[in-house]
This record gives sequence, C-alpha cells and structure tokens, in this order.
Amino acid sequence: MNKYKYGEVFTPKVLVSEMWQLFKERIYNENITKLSPLNIFEPGAGHGIFYDTFFDIFDKKDYEKYTMNEINEENSGKYLIEMIEKHNYCQKDDVLFKNFFN
Repeated sequence: MNKYKYGEVFTPKVLVSEMWQLFKERIYNENITKLSPLNIFEPGAGHGIFYDTFFDIFDKKDYEKYTMNEINEENSGKYLIEMIEKHNYCQKDDVLFKNFFN
C-alpha cells in the first residue's frame, strides 16, 4: 500500500508466528517456566501483526510492557488501536505515532 512512501512491507502471520516461536525457544528452557521481566519495542508496527501474534505464543502475564511505534498514523492507526483494545487488558502497552529516530 505505502511501500514506496514509507517502506511498508507486510509480514504474513504464519511467518510472524514462527519468529515468535523461535524467540520463545531461545529464552525458555527446561528450568524456566516464565519470562524474566521483558520490555518489547517494535519500531515498525504497521497493522500490529507482531503484537497480535505475540499473544498466540506467550501468556499475557509473560512480559512487562509492549510498545509499538508507527510513523504512518493515517493508514495504520485504526489497526493498532484495535490491537491495543483487544489485548491491553491492564493498560500497560502503548502505541507511539511518531518517528522514533527524532
């Protein structure tokens, strides 16, 4: 949609799921049953597919804070707000609509 304007490239949910699964395998082991306090910053949130898929792999209690950054509020804002409303039961997660390099 905005590939040339913003460099947007959408990642399929199945691939995102595999990525989270690999991450989970790297941080969990036989002796650990939950994550250490973990803050996640996603610099290019797009439509929130990484955030949405995160909850398919991890328990909602297994992290401290998830922050998504997106510069394209006009086209991605409603999707990110919907994701926050869907998963952010304790109001700890954020969406930042700005260029995090500034």
